[in-house]
Amino acid sequence: MASIRKLKQEINRMTFELISDAFGMLENNPDLRSEDVAGIISDMVESRNNLIKKINDPDRFPDGVPNHRHYNEIREELIRETDRSFTRLSKLLNK
Repeated sequence: MASIRKLKQEINRMTFELISDAFGMLENNPDLRSEDVAGIISDMVESRNNLIKKINDPDRFPDGVPNHRHYNEIREELIRETDRSFTRLSKLLNK
C-alpha cells in the first residue's frame, strides 16, 4: 500500500485528468452542451472531495489506527467513479 500522500495525489491526478479531457472535448466539439459536461465535472469534483474527506476522517477508526483495507476501498471507489465519469463523457460524444 502506498502512502496516504500518494493516494491523495492519485485522487487529484485522476480528477484533473478528467477535467482536462472534458474541457478538451468542449473545445474540439462545439456542438456539445456545456451544461452536460459541467455536470460531469461537478460530480467528479464532489466525488474527489468525498474521497479526500474519507482519508482525513480520524473518527472513522475506533482504535485511532487506519487499516489498509480502508484505503484500498477508497482506491477502488476512485477507480469506479473515474470510470463512470469517463463513460458519461464518451456517451456525450456518441449522441
